[in-house]
Amino acid sequence: MRPCELQRAMRRGLAATSELARYINEPGKGSALSLTAVVLTLFALVVGGCTTDTPQVASPVPSPRSSSVEEPTHPRTGSAFPVSTEESPSVAQLTAWRQAVKEEAAGQVRGITWTDVDERNRRIAIGLVPLRGDREQLEAAIVRAKVPREDIDIEVGCQGGALSRIKFGAVPSEELRRAIDHTLEVVSQADYGETVSLKLTLTNSGNQPVQFYTGATPHDFVVATAYDQEVWHWRCGKTFPAIMREIKLEPGEELVLAGEWEQMDNWGEPVPTGTYLIRGMLIMEPAGILAPPPQELEVLK
Repeated sequence: MRPCELQRAMRRGLAATSELARYINEPGKGSALSLTAVVLTLFALVVGGCTTDTPQVASPVPSPRSSSVEEPTHPRTGSAFPVSTEESPSVAQLTAWRQAVKEEAAGQVRGITWTDVDERNRRIAIGLVPLRGDREQLEAAIVRAKVPREDIDIEVGCQGGALSRIKFGAVPSEELRRAIDHTLEVVSQADYGETVSLKLTLTNSGNQPVQFYTGATPHDFVVATAYDQEVWHWRCGKTFPAIMREIKLEPGEELVLAGEWEQMDNWGEPVPTGTYLIRGMLIMEPAGILAPPPQELEVLK
């Protein structure tokens, strides 16, 4: 007899024994039958294999999508993406959508620095410089291109760190610092939302030519709070060629480096009114950082 059949037989015997015990008045017989019931109960528990007379139904096998898996992350931001499924758009479709967005954004969005099709996770990624109104213009371009918004990731700005570079970066030689005068020009007050012009002027004040090396873009501007916490820097979100170039200044020659701040932070959010510290720096490779003292700018209501 199979275990399930044996257990059911034990239960039927237990039920019959209990029923009979109720009609027996003699203490001895009743006790014997009670002991028999206990033995049958313990035996039924030990045998196992079936818990009821109803046939067991197998539990449904969970689908692969419902299982606990680690979600992939975007290579630049580390943000989680859903696991790609059969319903995800094809790479060819994503490529066509990316081109459509770029065409709609042309002339409208100023700060697109890169676009990418993530083939593994089946998504489009777009990088933006933190400029005023660019995020909204890009969202509108996506709508006009009729591309599903859930398939696009927009990455605005950067992590920052330029202020630390000024404070703790390498310093040029004393000879080079004496030879180059550097001044920062910025207004002392600006209305809220107004674009602020920034200018760093380098002048060879010596009687000998000055020569140094920089990257493709030799300068940066940094905006910090009154408590000297970085808010924004000019190079944030921008991409530059990985090249070195030589700069040579004759005696009395000037090099003017310019930029603009649209009163946005490193993540593309408008900054509040208040007092800010503005810095400009020349980035020499590998000599170090040359930066004049910061200047205050008050953003008015």
